[in-house]
Amino acid sequence: MNGVNLPKVAYQHLTGQKIEKTSFRVRYRWLCLREDWRARHQVGFARWLLSLAYVPKVYDIFAWSDPMPVVRYWTARIRAALSRRMPRWLVPAS
Repeated sequence: MNGVNLPKVAYQHLTGQKIEKTSFRVRYRWLCLREDWRARHQVGFARWLLSLAYVPKVYDIFAWSDPMPVVRYWTARIRAALSRRMPRWLVPAS
């Protein structure tokens, strides 16, 4: 990160010292689509959409190298939806 001494910065932060100004470049953008979609109103839809286009992204629950978090997320959502609807399906017709 352009010569930034991260342990030193962390120590300064934890001990309440003044942190030296450093410059750094944002390489990736962490993205939680659910929360990001809610926040789009603060910057406007077009600007929000452009912000997604130009920076490599790291997703909160999705990664090609580890698909299980997103599988577990959607499995839990589908189970919850089915359990809410199941009692209506099981009621016998009168």
